[in-house]
Amino acid sequence: MWHGDGQAAFLKPDGTEGAEGDPGVVPVLRVALAKGQRHFVYQEFNMQDAPAKLHIKVEVFASVDFKRSTHASDYQTDDWTPMPNADFLIRLMPDYYERTSSLKPGERVTAQVVWNSPMTADDHSVYFMVPPGDGVVYLKNPSVTPGS
Repeated sequence: MWHGDGQAAFLKPDGTEGAEGDPGVVPVLRVALAKGQRHFVYQEFNMQDAPAKLHIKVEVFASVDFKRSTHASDYQTDDWTPMPNADFLIRLMPDYYERTSSLKPGERVTAQVVWNSPMTADDHSVYFMVPPGDGVVYLKNPSVTPGS
């Protein structure tokens, strides 16, 4: 289950929001950007078996009005997990592994990463983060899969 600032929504093939039952819609997580702060969704999981790899993948669509903030002060916070100056971020906690991705308004990208090192703790969280700014980022098919 995903927690945080995301809301369930449905996305039409043309990139606009629709309703369940509309032709061609797909379920997504909707994460709106906000002035002066980053937003995120996250999932917690237990890694007791300590897999050698962790595969994280998500399809990301930025709305046509997507524009991240250009104010450096929006990225410099006292928060223990500040957002780097990036369009999209995958963060694995508590290890602070990060992977950024570039987004373009109205385009879809697949953001993914495979971490090949052993996990240092049993309990982990994966965060998908969006920067301060305008617009919406839609997340489709987010997955976190342990591997060998």
